[in-house]
Amino acid sequence: MKKYLLLVAVSSTFIMCKKADAAKSQIEDTIHAADSTAVVVNETINSISNTADKVLDSANVRIKDIDDTKDEI
Repeated sequence: MKKYLLLVAVSSTFIMCKKADAAKSQIEDTIHAADSTAVVVNETINSISNTADKVLDSANVRIKDIDDTKDEI
């Protein structure tokens, strides 16, 4: 009887360890996915910022052109 109880205790210990490893692996995968998403969002924000800067620069040039044309008229 003692052997059976010992066998059950050892078996359940191994099962618990394997479940903990599986949970740890899932957490690592989730963190990696979130990190990848954060990188994509950061790149998108940088792209939008660069585009906005270009648009504002273009608008400033056009305003200066309009002012020059107004002065000529």
